[in-house]
Amino acid sequence: MSSFKQDIAKILLDKLLLGLIAAGFGFYLSRLLEDYRTKNAYRLAVLHERISACRELMSLVGIHHMHVVAVWQVLEKAAMKHPERLPDKDWKPAYDYIPYYDDFKKKAVGLTGLLSSGAMDAVIAYLNESSKVALIIKGQMPDPPPTLDSLIMAHSEFSVKMGLLLENHLV
Repeated sequence: MSSFKQDIAKILLDKLLLGLIAAGFGFYLSRLLEDYRTKNAYRLAVLHERISACRELMSLVGIHHMHVVAVWQVLEKAAMKHPERLPDKDWKPAYDYIPYYDDFKKKAVGLTGLLSSGAMDAVIAYLNESSKVALIIKGQMPDPPPTLDSLIMAHSEFSVKMGLLLENHLV
């Protein structure tokens, strides 16, 4: 084989090897980029689910808080008068709370798996205070007993913590 043909064969072989190296490197970069996109898409989907769970929980707790305050007001009326002297219409909020609470528990428990530890701390702190009303209904006196101010403060702290968590997720 002449030196010209050998040079052409070397050049072609060199170009083929460079092409294979470039194709391999391109494939590697493509896989890295695809993995990065997949991880980001997964993180975004999880974040979206967590934000939706926080929003739904905030809505549930808001309705729960209205029921708890209504029950607390019934208990306050009952403390001022004898419970048997209260008309049935005054007991209605307490009776409405009973089926709502079971529904609230089911929905809230279903959302807890999606919440961060900070969100769970906010939920637990609120429920610790609001459950004192249920203890009174059961005949137990919690120490310290709940007041309307403590219930409102617990709900406000819950709302602020959840709002901050949502803001941190969105920023």
